[in-house]
Amino acid sequence: MESKRFKITFFTDCHYADRDIWPFNCTQGLEKVKRVIEQTPDSNYYVNLGDFADYLKGGEISIYKSAVDFIKKCGLSTYTPTNLKEKTVFNVLGNHEASNIEKKKLSDFIPYKDGIGSVYSFKIQGVLFVVLDANFNFQTGLDDCKTVKETRKFTFPQSQIEWLKEELKEKVTKEVKSIALISHIAYDFIDEKPREDLIKVALFYNIPVRIFEGHTHIGNFRTVTAHGKQVEIYTLAPITYDFSLNEEVAAPIYYYYTATFNEGNLIGVESFTKKLPI
Repeated sequence: MESKRFKITFFTDCHYADRDIWPFNCTQGLEKVKRVIEQTPDSNYYVNLGDFADYLKGGEISIYKSAVDFIKKCGLSTYTPTNLKEKTVFNVLGNHEASNIEKKKLSDFIPYKDGIGSVYSFKIQGVLFVVLDANFNFQTGLDDCKTVKETRKFTFPQSQIEWLKEELKEKVTKEVKSIALISHIAYDFIDEKPREDLIKVALFYNIPVRIFEGHTHIGNFRTVTAHGKQVEIYTLAPITYDFSLNEEVAAPIYYYYTATFNEGNLIGVESFTKKLPI
């Protein structure tokens, strides 16, 4: 009988590049990701919550591709709609990627839907994971590189909210016990109305809804009330640089988080703080 228990490890904000971009120690990013993989042999799946790569020269995908190739050498597969197996890493679009390259150019690594964004869903043992894309300028609603780069506040387009509605209508069956929304852009950085409209769609099914997010470079686990219901939010600290620490202390430190699910229910989330050898 197939086990209904699994572990999924999250990491975020690697910012891998071929040079360091202050304050991120980009050239150490992949070494830290390698350590995460080595230190989680019992994890069944992995989620890269965005800003995996940085400094995408002239819109080329070479930096991102080299980062993906690196984790493949570490024994992980990259998710595609035809590939869902253990030791798969699910990629999420970050604002640093969206600021430097057209989203559709990364569609081999992060499924892309024209007019909607870099979104997709996958189901594992009673949990429906939905990858969202809030990399849209909240003032203009646009998501070209220039306007994403210029904003510090983001939004979900109405087309993505409608996509989520249809996706859940199709995918939330009786065996789905919880929904996990995955977004690089953190809850507090997203324009309130579209954010709440999107959460309302997920809460319609009266099963637990949780959010896993990156972006802030500071870890924070909390619960918010949305539409009269409780939503757990797990904001993950980064691979590269924890903004709550000074630069000298932060440089070698990295974080990752492992969530354990059983029969579609979250058992717990463990956070880990590690340090590269100096």
